[in-house]
Amino acid sequence: RGKGEYEQARSLCELALRELPKDRFAIRVLMCSTLTNIELGSKNPEAARVWNRLEIDVARQYEAVGLEILSLFDYARVELCRGHFARSSEVVTEGLVLAQKLPAQRRLFPRARLTLYRAFIRWLKGDTEGAKQDAYAGIDEANRCRDVIVLYGYSLLSLIHISEQNNEASLSILAQAERLMQRWRVAQSGYDWLLLVKANVWISQHKLQRAQGCIDEICRGRACHELPSPEVFPMLPGLAAVTQARLYLVAQDYDACLQQAEDWLRTTFAIEQTGDLSVLSPDLANDPRMIRGQELWTVAAYVEAQDEFESLLDEARSNR
Repeated sequence: RGKGEYEQARSLCELALRELPKDRFAIRVLMCSTLTNIELGSKNPEAARVWNRLEIDVARQYEAVGLEILSLFDYARVELCRGHFARSSEVVTEGLVLAQKLPAQRRLFPRARLTLYRAFIRWLKGDTEGAKQDAYAGIDEANRCRDVIVLYGYSLLSLIHISEQNNEASLSILAQAERLMQRWRVAQSGYDWLLLVKANVWISQHKLQRAQGCIDEICRGRACHELPSPEVFPMLPGLAAVTQARLYLVAQDYDACLQQAEDWLRTTFAIEQTGDLSVLSPDLANDPRMIRGQELWTVAAYVEAQDEFESLLDEARSNR
């Protein structure tokens, strides 16, 4: 999986689940978690939820509280990828409550992950102060257990500083994160998505060539929607598309901005390239969520736009 060879990883995990005795529950939970992350990386949250459900069931069957909490972390990620912000937040809270049952040292790793994810959700919901508090607390705990999920905290603080127009502090936070990963000897491919956060800093400073350089470095000749979805940050393709669209908007290249949005919509909804998006499906084009999403995207309200698109996508999936 670490090399991106998802099909081989999927086959090996499924084989392990079939062959391992039931009392090897810890490894079975790990295999289910791996399959969940493979499906998230393959942009298939529905399949990810199937494996995650089994992951949670096995952990609960053997009363493995630590494994159950980590399974709930996977569950929260799945729900967020499905566009279910409220449910994702509820799952994180459930996991944090459950973590109190563990001894102090054992709860460190799962609580760090859940706290940082709660920070991310709070930021998406507009609770900046709550997001900051969780980010600092999560960074502290993740540092103590050397978990690369600490990058969520650093990147979130950087984005908050961008919104507060404190670009110097934003770049300083990113530099801290990069130095930490180098000290931990993490492969650069595991954290190069931070380049997109840096690109947003340059956009805020109207240094558009530097911003485009960051985007180009991470895309390496691929379109934004063609990027892989790394385990630590499976939303990479979406953030890349949003960042590129924002750059076009600031550069007043409105046609390119709308084309970026259209490309993202085609890929997300698996729409074939047969002409103008508005005539491909009257039901899709006339849906209020599609109309509202396009309006929000045009005025750079990308998070709100994606909420509308994800709501429509979730309904489309459930009707298949």
